[in-house]
Amino acid sequence: MSPWYNQPATPRAVPLSYAAHLPVVSAAALKRIARLWVGTAASKLGKDACIKAICKGLEQPAAVHAMVQQLSDFERAGLGLVSRYGTSAPTEALATELLMLGMPFKDHGGSVPWSMRHGTDYRALNSLLYQGIVLPQHQHQGYGYPNELHIDDYHYSPKIFAESCVLAEVQTVPPEPLPLTPVAEAEPGIARQPVEVVLRLIGLVETLRKSGPIPLTTKGRLPKPFLTKLGKLLGWETALAQEPLAPLQDATRFFFWLLSALEFYQFRTDGGMELTAAASTFFGAPYETQALRWVHAYRLLTGWEEYRTGMVWNDDSYGWYGNKTLGLRAALLLALGALPEVDAWYNVTELSGAMFDRLGEYFPLGYLPQVYPVYRTSAAQEVQRQQEWRQQLQKNWERSEQPWISSALTGPLVHLGLVELAASPSSKRPGGILFRLTALGRAVLYDTLRGHRISRETTAPGPAQADGQCWIVQPNFDVVVYLDRAAATQLAFMERIAERKPASGATALYHLTRDTVYAALESGMTIAVLQDTLGQASAYPVPANVRQMLNEWAARRERLTVYRTAAVVEYPDQASRDAALTSGTCVGQAIGERFVVLAAQPRALRAVPARSVDYLAPPVRCLQVAEDGTVQIHAGHADLLIRGEVAAWADPGADDRHWHLTRASVERAVKAGWSAEGIIDSLTQRALRPAAPALLLVAIRAWAGERTLPRHVAVAADVLLQIADTNVAQAIASSTMLRPYLRGRLGPQTFLVHREAA
Repeated sequence: MSPWYNQPATPRAVPLSYAAHLPVVSAAALKRIARLWVGTAASKLGKDACIKAICKGLEQPAAVHAMVQQLSDFERAGLGLVSRYGTSAPTEALATELLMLGMPFKDHGGSVPWSMRHGTDYRALNSLLYQGIVLPQHQHQGYGYPNELHIDDYHYSPKIFAESCVLAEVQTVPPEPLPLTPVAEAEPGIARQPVEVVLRLIGLVETLRKSGPIPLTTKGRLPKPFLTKLGKLLGWETALAQEPLAPLQDATRFFFWLLSALEFYQFRTDGGMELTAAASTFFGAPYETQALRWVHAYRLLTGWEEYRTGMVWNDDSYGWYGNKTLGLRAALLLALGALPEVDAWYNVTELSGAMFDRLGEYFPLGYLPQVYPVYRTSAAQEVQRQQEWRQQLQKNWERSEQPWISSALTGPLVHLGLVELAASPSSKRPGGILFRLTALGRAVLYDTLRGHRISRETTAPGPAQADGQCWIVQPNFDVVVYLDRAAATQLAFMERIAERKPASGATALYHLTRDTVYAALESGMTIAVLQDTLGQASAYPVPANVRQMLNEWAARRERLTVYRTAAVVEYPDQASRDAALTSGTCVGQAIGERFVVLAAQPRALRAVPARSVDYLAPPVRCLQVAEDGTVQIHAGHADLLIRGEVAAWADPGADDRHWHLTRASVERAVKAGWSAEGIIDSLTQRALRPAAPALLLVAIRAWAGERTLPRHVAVAADVLLQIADTNVAQAIASSTMLRPYLRGRLGPQTFLVHREAA
């Protein structure tokens, strides 16, 4: 879902300052805040006098220091959590982080009886709000009610803020260590190196850059065809979802919205989105700086969920408002900073239990059952009822929150390089999955809570040679990149100029092609920069044939004009096209014999076209396909791309509408880089109903070299044909071309054949 869809209206926000928010606070709440600055004398002050006293105190450094010193450990730790975000923190995230601190706080109550969940997960936050140590962001809602400084389930405050002068007096305080037992033994684990994470993010950025504008539906969602196409271009959706120990479901959507949380997108005037300049400058920063931004983006990520259960409070389409997923995510990240031994292995199930001990009575993803005093019950009965209530809470947690925590640890946190996973060698421990922080995870999740400073600044990328020579360019245009030597800027450069090929281990394999080089030149890179950067980072001189071909591709590009978005009109012949241009019914640039690229102006086309084709939509179905491989293009439905597609894997026929699929044409396509599935996908997407014949699809796979035909075919004396492969048998049974040769079907894979046909 889109993180922008179905959010409540957010009217004009009041500036994040005490001076702007205090006038809408109730008189009773103002006296509590003023007590921090002027003591018991605040009880005698009116509303305006309280505001003046508070603002005056904020202007005096000595008064600010004295006020902070009188706060409790929990209150100073709460301010430290706010300071990690800047001067304001997301309400849902801060509320659960305060609970995860493990420090005692004064519960001022105030739960409203009509709230289904009674706002229990905001009780620690309300302890700070009660005294005005922090304030909720106020919206001009137009109701005129005074602010009582209390948050419940139906709040409209996306942020909690404090004055910068107050935050300057506090330090980030680590949470109390969780009571976890380290695991001494663990099998070899699974972890992602920082360069692997950067390579995946860079790959997504460059794929989006090459794809052009990002479309959005009227509801702010990503169109399904766009996501499907993006997933195919990236090529790692299925592999990540099927990893045995660390599966990441819906990986394309996850990384796409992670870039959104990193503010890599901006809205276009046409309603879509495009990449910002930050997408280029970000990867020039050190890995720790980047990871700090990944963590912050993941903490606030919307549009994707780790685990979905029927017990949730609402869905992810609500953005920040009431989104309990954001709260649990923030609590988990803080819990990883509360491990008793930073380098030890821990059980995922035990971590979930420790989080329940701090959150279970306050925070649920779904409904939180309550226990109320019963008239005329003894103290022992009340204790028993409390125990039964807590047992019910724990069962609910194990059904809802625990699977979510496990999915988060084994999914996004692994693939962001923050957590390492391993299987427990001991069968006595429940769950069987162990985890520990990686070196990068320790730096950004653990050490930052203990005074370790990481720069948040990203600088513009310089020449992509910071780490020296890290690849080898081969005469066949392959480039072998050694990941342990490559800087992020070098990986970004290679993603721009070459196509990544499947590889594993400590290297990445790229292939220079005319299309990728052309796209890099179109994005603003010059051939001189391309040649120089490629050579400077190469361990050996770039082969002469590669340099020569790069120069030839650049020269050809200078003779071409590319329109990334254009409206093209096709006429039946050149005379009709020229007449339309002369008469003014069509205004634009003549292309070829029958086409016109319309000018970017209103009413460039004054005639009504016979048919329009949207090339951002799924491909047009316009092929009539027969079992014998005959392919006919339906002229009434064809678009401008179909002939080029068919020519890639079929032989021409009598004219440009008739083609023929043969063994030779398929073998030629395979040599050019096509696969059997690629040809079948192209054919299936373009075929008119009914779909392409099953027997032809079997033949294509066989011609492409795949083992699809049966290994054993037996013809009995009474002319029986037995097929071992069920798919081939079904294709034969549904074939109209083979039907005259068959006498009957004796079973799912057995046929009776005419003797003369055998």
